[in-house]
Amino acid sequence: MPVRRNIGIFFFIIFLFFTISLSALDGVFIGLEEQINANTREGLAFGQGLLMGLDINHYFAIGLKAAFSYDMEAISVLEASALARLYLPLKNTLPFVQADFGAAIIFEENNSHPSFLGGFTVGLRFYPYSLFYIEPSFRVGYPFFWGGALGIGIHFDLGK
Repeated sequence: MPVRRNIGIFFFIIFLFFTISLSALDGVFIGLEEQINANTREGLAFGQGLLMGLDINHYFAIGLKAAFSYDMEAISVLEASALARLYLPLKNTLPFVQADFGAAIIFEENNSHPSFLGGFTVGLRFYPYSLFYIEPSFRVGYPFFWGGALGIGIHFDLGK
């Protein structure tokens, strides 16, 4: 029974996330990113991420992020986090500061190690076309120490 209850709670949270009154939102975005980070003991790790979120207004967004990175030798990391983002709206770019909070699973030598994930990200969002965006970013935190990413995505403006 507890597993069934947890699955129900999970789907209820997802339902709430996607059914917040659309009239109160500025936009919805979804994107992919290529990453380079320090999810490794030595050298660099490379990875990909998926990001989706809701623009609450012109200054604030919330969302979810999932990422996977691999150091090409022994360590791979799966990350899942919630994010809160603060924008500084300018004419054609949106500089942002973002806080991330979640969990990571570190896989090394046939063992898995769960870990807390927390960090801060700074970046810029450019709109070369009205619907599409490009987003370079840099992050610091735990367990990855540092990371950089280049993201592309789609932003649906809800026309407030």
